Parts: sequence; structure tokens; C-alpha cells
Amino acid sequence: MLPPYCRGAGDEDGFTLLEALAASVVLFLALGSLYSLYIHPLDQLEKGRSAVMAQQKVSMAYGYLSSDLCAALLPTLLHQVCFVGDPQGLSFYTLQNGLPVEVRYIIDSTVGSSVGKILKRLERKLDSNEWSGMTVLSVFDGHFQYYDGLRGAWTWSWNDPLELPSLVRLEYRLQQDREPIVFTFPLYCGRRYSGAKE
Repeated sequence: MLPPYCRGAGDEDGFTLLEALAASVVLFLALGSLYSLYIHPLDQLEKGRSAVMAQQKVSMAYGYLSSDLCAALLPTLLHQVCFVGDPQGLSFYTLQNGLPVEVRYIIDSTVGSSVGKILKRLERKLDSNEWSGMTVLSVFDGHFQYYDGLRGAWTWSWNDPLELPSLVRLEYRLQQDREPIVFTFPLYCGRRYSGAKE
């Protein structure tokens, strides 16, 4: 360092204001790029986690519908066991512990939800008026259709007192701007309820 009497009039220790501003700009640019390198993978991780959760919910909904519809009882007039369906839901009977249980799947509007609608599963024993239920899936919109094997056509409703539809189709969208997801379930001509505990 030079003695004070040898320095020029413009020489001073430290940084000038321009150097400090340039260093600050470089520092903010470096920190911004490090931040984006840190945040982008976290955003992708969260999107992946959300996609896996949505896939698990869809898989669970498919499992419930598939197992219930595979066990649907053939309609009988004597014991009031029937299969009824429209675009917003369906109702049918299965056996649990040898006794008929009515199962309903309903696409219902939810109040104050950003999703729009939910697919609910309800059930009650034939001799009871108490329903128990749960939400199976949150959807933006959806509907059911029924395949009449005798006519070879899809219909929007089913109310045949003696027959099951050959297929049940559930078409829904999880979000407004997404392509619809379609599930088609075969109904096996299963057991008839005889009225006695099996």
C-alpha cells in the first residue's frame, strides 16, 4: 500500500458503486439459477407424486366396481332383487354372508369442490333402511351406459326386471381439459338369490 501522500486524488480503498452493483447483479443471477435448479426437480417430484396418487385412486375405483359387478345377482321378481341404472348411477344386489346386499354407485355433484363430482358407493342389507357409503373417486364429470346384448346396442338406462346388462361402461374425466377415461365391466350371469341363506 502506498503512503497517503503518494496516492492520486481518485484512488480510494474498497469498491466503487458501479462495481458493487455489478457484483450484486452477478450474485442474483447465480442465486436465481441455483434456485431454479433446486425448485424444478421438486415441482416435478410433486407432479409425479400427484399422478401416482391419482392412478391409485382410479385403480381402487376400478377394483370396487369390478368386484361388485362381477358378483351382481340375477334379477328376481319374487325377492325384489333387480338391476337398475341410468347415466348418473346404478343399483344392483350382491351376496354378503349369504344375504343380499343392495349396492349403489352414484355420480353426485359436490358442493364447494373444485373437482365437481364424486363417484359414491353405497350399500345396505335387503332388510335394512340404513345405508353405509364412501367416496370412491373424485371426477370432473362422468356417466354410465349399459350394453344390451340381445339388441347389440348401448343404452343410457337399464330397468329389465329379469336380465342383467351384458356390459356396464363408466366414462369420466378427472379434469376438465383431460381426455375421458373409459372402464367397461362385463356382468357374468351369476347366481340367483333363492331367498335362503347360503
